[in-house]
Amino acid sequence: RAAVLARGSGIFFGDGLAENWSALVRLGEGVYANSPFGRELVPWSARYAEQGPILSRQGSYLLVLVPAATDTRWFRQNIVDTAVSVCFLSGRLIFIGATDPATFACVVAFWGQPQFSDRFHDAFKMSGWFHEGRRYGD
Repeated sequence: RAAVLARGSGIFFGDGLAENWSALVRLGEGVYANSPFGRELVPWSARYAEQGPILSRQGSYLLVLVPAATDTRWFRQNIVDTAVSVCFLSGRLIFIGATDPATFACVVAFWGQPQFSDRFHDAFKMSGWFHEGRRYGD
C-alpha cells in the first residue's frame, strides 16, 4: 500500500491541549494531529471535538489519526458524532520504523469545509470506508 502524505507549513511543539490551534494555521491550511494512544487519548479526543468545528468555520481543517475504538464513549462522542467524515482504514497500519502492524484498527477523522472534504475523500478512498457525519459552515 502507498503512503498518504500530508502537506503543511510547519510542525508545532508544545502543549497541544492548551494551544490555540486556530492561531497556528493560515486560512486554507490544516492541523494534523497524531496524539498519544492509550488513556491520554480521551482529553485529546475532546480537544478534537472542540477545535475541529472552530477550524472548519474559519476555513481551515483538522485531520487526526486515532484507534477505531468503537466500543468507547470518547470515540462515539468526540470523533464519530462531531467529525465531518471518518475513514475506517482497511487492515492494520504499520507505523514507520515498526516491523509488525498495529494490534488495533485505526481511523482518520476529518473536520473541515466541503472543498477540503472532497480532497480528504480523494486521498483516502482506496484506504478504507467512510462514515459521513456533521457539516460545518455550509
